[in-house]
Amino acid sequence: LNPKGSYLGTVAEHTHCVLNCEPDGWSSYKDGPPCAKCGTRPPIRSTIRPKMMYLFKKLGISPGSVPSSNLFFRKSASSAEIETRQRNALKQACWPFHEAVLQKLDIRVVLCLGKEVDKWVRKQVGANDKVDCFIEEYDNRHCESWVHKNKKTGLTVVGLSHPRYADWTKPKADPTELAVKAIEGHYDPRRTTPS
Repeated sequence: LNPKGSYLGTVAEHTHCVLNCEPDGWSSYKDGPPCAKCGTRPPIRSTIRPKMMYLFKKLGISPGSVPSSNLFFRKSASSAEIETRQRNALKQACWPFHEAVLQKLDIRVVLCLGKEVDKWVRKQVGANDKVDCFIEEYDNRHCESWVHKNKKTGLTVVGLSHPRYADWTKPKADPTELAVKAIEGHYDPRRTTPS
C-alpha cells in the first residue's frame, strides 16, 4: 500500500539511489533497501521478503526484472496511521504514475498484495470478472485471494493475501499458484492447451 519505515528518505532520494548506486537487476526483495542517501545500507528487516522470494522462485522470475511499487508514496510506520480520506486522495494523486507505467510497459498481469490495493487497482483498470479464487485454510484464517480480469483489454489482476499476515510457504496458506497461472496465461481464453 505505502512505504514503511524511516530509511527510505524521499521518493526522489530513493529513485536516485536505485538508478545511480544500485547494480542492474537490483530489487529490494532480493537485495534489501537501497543505500540511504548513497551511504550505509540499513539492515534488512522484512517479514515479507522471504515470502516474496518464494513467489519469485515459483514464477522462475528474477525479482530485479519485475517493476514493483507502492500504491501511494507517503511513508508511514503503519498504513493505519493515514486516515481513509487522506489515503484515497493519495491513491488518486499517484494513480497517473501507475497508469503510465502499465501502458508504457504493456503490463498484462498486475500482482496486488492485500485487499485494499487489489480492490483499488481492479476498479482503476476495469478488472471486474472473477476467474479464480484461493481460500486460505491455515491457522483458522479464511483469507481469500482472487484473480480478476478485464475482458476487453485482457489485463489480469491477481490479489493475494498480504504476505505480512499470511505465510505463503505453508501449503494451506499459499495463494501463489494463482500468480503462476496468471503469468503462464492460464486465464487467457485464446489459450489452446488446457489449464
